[in-house]
This record gives sequence, C-alpha cells and structure tokens, in this order.
Amino acid sequence: DKRVSNQRRRVHITLELPWSADKAIQQFGRTHRANQSSGPEYKFLISDVGGEKRFAAAVAKRLALMGALTQGDRRSTGQSSSLGLSNFDFDNKFGNQALRDMLKGIW
Repeated sequence: DKRVSNQRRRVHITLELPWSADKAIQQFGRTHRANQSSGPEYKFLISDVGGEKRFAAAVAKRLALMGALTQGDRRSTGQSSSLGLSNFDFDNKFGNQALRDMLKGIW
C-alpha cells in the first residue's frame, strides 16, 4: 500500500502449484494487490524430479494460453513469463527435439 511507510516488495513462495490455471492466477493475485508500490516476486519450489518439472511445464503452458485469451493476442506469453514459469515450459521445438533424440537412443 502506497500510504504506509513499509514499501518493501512482497515475496510469494509457492510450495505446490495448483492444477488449474484459474486457481493459480487467483492464488498469485492474493499477494498482487492494488495500490502497492511494486508487484510481488514469485518463488516456485520445484524439484528436479521429471514428473514435477513436467507438471510445472503443463501449468506454465496453461497460464500462457490464459494470457493469450485475456490479452487477446495468441503470441502473448501471458502470465507464465511474468511469473517466471516460462523456464519450465519445454513444450516447444527444443523439447520436441530432445524427446525425438531420446526415443531414437532408446529404439
């Protein structure tokens, strides 16, 4: 709140991502309030376990799609990039190539 002396930036630490992009946006909005001097910094505790990274990638993809819907631009990276989740979105040409290379190595 710009009316109080403490103007430090808030830190939102997420221990577990919700499956629904709508619920994620609602959760993030609880610390991103109107009339604050700056938006919060988001920290996500995501391990190197493949399944958890895949889940984070799925949430990042849904948030990006949601951003495209709410901003009216299909090229929009939307919420995922502004939150720092775009680092986990490997559903792209590089991820597809890595998957092809891995499958080629197995078979």
